[in-house]
Amino acid sequence: MNDSTKVASKGRRGVITVVKIVGAFLSLLMGSGFSTGQEALQFFAAFGYKGIAAISIFLLLGIYMTVSFLLAGQKHGFKNNEEVFRFYAGDTFGKLFSLYAIVTLYSVYVVMLSSAGSVLHESYGLPIAAGASLMGLLVLGALYFGLREIVNVLGALGPALIVAILFIAIVVISRDPASAIEGSRLAPSLDSLRAADSWWLSGMLYPALVAIGLASFMPPLGAKIDSTRQLVVAGTLGPLLFALTLSCIVIALFSGMPDITEVNIPMLYLANTAVPVIAPLFSGIITVCIFTTAVPLLWATLVRFSLDGSRRYHLLAVCLTVFGVIGATALPFGGLLNIIYPTIGYSGFILLALMVVKQVRTRSLS
Repeated sequence: MNDSTKVASKGRRGVITVVKIVGAFLSLLMGSGFSTGQEALQFFAAFGYKGIAAISIFLLLGIYMTVSFLLAGQKHGFKNNEEVFRFYAGDTFGKLFSLYAIVTLYSVYVVMLSSAGSVLHESYGLPIAAGASLMGLLVLGALYFGLREIVNVLGALGPALIVAILFIAIVVISRDPASAIEGSRLAPSLDSLRAADSWWLSGMLYPALVAIGLASFMPPLGAKIDSTRQLVVAGTLGPLLFALTLSCIVIALFSGMPDITEVNIPMLYLANTAVPVIAPLFSGIITVCIFTTAVPLLWATLVRFSLDGSRRYHLLAVCLTVFGVIGATALPFGGLLNIIYPTIGYSGFILLALMVVKQVRTRSLS
C-alpha cells in the first residue's frame, strides 16, 4: 500500500469516526421532547424571534461542553459517568452526581411514557393512560425477553425521524413564510408554557439540561479516539447540526401560532396541517423512537440497583413502570416536561460551574 493510499484510508477512518460521534450526540439529544416539538416550543419558540438568539446560546455552550467532555475522556480514559463526575466534582459530590444521574434517567423515562400516551391519544384517540401503559408494557417486555437486538434495529429509525421532522418543517415554512414572521411577533404575548422567564436563561437552561447526559456518554467515546482534531471537529459539528435542525423547527412552530400552544404534540399538529398523508407514519416513527429511548433509560436505572435479569431486577422494573405510568398520567405531557426538564437544567448549571472551575485551575479543556 503506497503513501497516498494510506493517507486516503486514514482520512476515511477519520470521517467515519467523526460521523459516529456526531450520530451519538444527535441520538442522545433527539428524544421525545425534541421529536414532539415540546422542547422547541417551551425553550425557544415561546419567546418569539428571541428564541433564535437563545439557540445561539445553546450552540456555544453545546460546543464547549461536548468538546470538553470528549477531550477529558481522551486524556483520562473515563469508562463511566461516576469517574467523570468525580473528576469535576470530587469524590463526595461526584457520587451524589452519579446518583442524581440515575434519578434524571428515571424522570426522563416517565416523560417518555407521558409522551407516548399523548402521541397515541392525538393520533388514534387512545386514552392517555392506556397509551402510557401500553408503552410501559412494551418496555417491560423488551427488558424481560432481552429484545435489545430489536431495539437496536428500530433505533435505526432515528435518522428517518430527523428527515421527517425537517421535511415537515420546511413544507410548513415554505407554504406561508408570512405566517412564520407574524407568529414570531405573536408568540411572546401568548399564555403558553415556558422553560424560563427570559429567553437568555432558557437558552442557557437547554444545554444545561443535557449536561449530565453528555457527561455520561461523551467521555467514554473520547477515551477510544486518539485524534484530538477528530474530537474537536465532531464536538463542534454535532451541536451545529442540532442547532440548525432546531432552528427550522422553531420557525415552523411560529407558523402554527397560536393554535400550536394548545396541543401536546406540536410537530404532529403541523404534520396533520401541512402534510396529512404522512401524519400517521410520522406518529408511528415518534412512537417507535420513544420506545427505543425508553428501554435503555429504564435499563440503566435498574442495573444501578439490581443485577441484570435477576428476580429483583424484574420486580423493580414492574414497580418503577407502574409508578411511571401514574406519574405520566398525573399531568399532561407538556406540563410534565415543563416541570422535569427545567429542574434537570438547573442542576446541570452546577455541573457546568464545576467544569469551568476545574478548567480554570488546570488551564486546560481536558
